[in-house]
Amino acid sequence: MKALSIRDFDDHATRLFAKYETVDTYYRRCSSTPYVKSVSIPLLCISALDDPVCTKEAIPWDECRLNKNIVLATVKHGGHLAFFEGITASSLWWVRAANEFLDVLHSSHYMHQQKKISKPNAPLDSSIDQSPYINVTEDGLVAGLNNEPTTEIQKKNK
Repeated sequence: MKALSIRDFDDHATRLFAKYETVDTYYRRCSSTPYVKSVSIPLLCISALDDPVCTKEAIPWDECRLNKNIVLATVKHGGHLAFFEGITASSLWWVRAANEFLDVLHSSHYMHQQKKISKPNAPLDSSIDQSPYINVTEDGLVAGLNNEPTTEIQKKNK
């Protein structure tokens, strides 16, 4: 009852109930981070930076940047993914973000090209310095941009 944050609650209740030594051990073992490197199909990850449950500290930023199949999109405000938006609470905020992403993806010339994946579960060879470019928009949306050339001239120059 005295917990002032989700972390306090997890430290004094959840980790004890789940029999973890520390709250950090609980977070590490329940995280999706170890699985991110094995994603072999396009994946959109959406999170609000003000999410009180899945905080920005829990986002596997570097791991997502290393995998070219993952687009990590964040917004400044929205709260938890299950939160509704607006005074009428008639919609979920993340649905709007997902629709915007899918519209952009559908209009991309990459959408209609099939690429072969030679080793879908192989570890990534790239370093973080070789990751795709990241585009941060004014409203906080972070999107991975493909660093492959987009025109015939760019392809020849690369």
